[in-house]
Amino acid sequence: ELMQRLSSIEVISSSLFDLGPNFPALIDALSAKAVTLNQLDPLISNVEWLKEDVLRLVNQPRYRNKTSSGNLVKDIKTALRFLGIEALQALVPVYAFRHCIPHSTDPFAQFKVKIWDYSLATALAAREIANTQGLNGFVAFCAAMFQTMGHMVVIRNYLRSYAQVKRTELLRARDARDNELTDALESLDADAGFLSSSIEEFAGIISADLIARWQLKRMPLAAILDQIVDETPLSSCTDLTRVVKQANTYVQVKFLVQEQRLDVEEANKALNEAGVHNEMRKMLSALDLKKLSFE
Repeated sequence: ELMQRLSSIEVISSSLFDLGPNFPALIDALSAKAVTLNQLDPLISNVEWLKEDVLRLVNQPRYRNKTSSGNLVKDIKTALRFLGIEALQALVPVYAFRHCIPHSTDPFAQFKVKIWDYSLATALAAREIANTQGLNGFVAFCAAMFQTMGHMVVIRNYLRSYAQVKRTELLRARDARDNELTDALESLDADAGFLSSSIEEFAGIISADLIARWQLKRMPLAAILDQIVDETPLSSCTDLTRVVKQANTYVQVKFLVQEQRLDVEEANKALNEAGVHNEMRKMLSALDLKKLSFE
């Protein structure tokens, strides 16, 4: 059942919040060095959910205090002036990602928290590494953020498949008046091990396929995610792919050390192999990988 779902791009696409047909053009525009607020105004206005999110944000006290009257901001052009391009370059991918996080992942309630913490941390780390190397920090941020979209597709479809199969088998057992089988089925929980292996097998490919469907003209997001899925060696991949891989390794090591699942020797080995040298580690350790500047 799960394999059938994950082999259909239509099912995969419908598993996530619909960002709309105009979202890719906006992301592309944000990656341009010379983009202006006037250029972004109509693009953001064409993405209804984002327009609502932006207006909601600027009408919070932090931003409303900037207006002389303190009145509600209803015009998107005014809202964009409050935020500025730098804030929008973080806000747009972050809000898109948040909308795609499933509302419920029970019985794996921690999934939502962990996928958000990891995705934000890698995005912030990738942006910092890219900026210090003269690369496009926005592209690195988006690639790191959106690389886990496939994780959300897999868990949502696994939970749907599990619930559907369990419901079908329970009905059969009850129709057959098989109380023992009914009790056994009712006591069954979703299999965390199977979910983990499914994520490992399918999530990366799904993320790359989803982003490829955006058909971005400026941003090489699909190419970056393809190289990550293909495990292209650092010596052969593009600079931006290397940056995202380094961010991934740094954050994974940081989280595993915090959970005492990796010792110092193993951590240093992993970081060295990814080219995360001491100077880069020092720079990243000074970053707050949990906080966004616009919130």
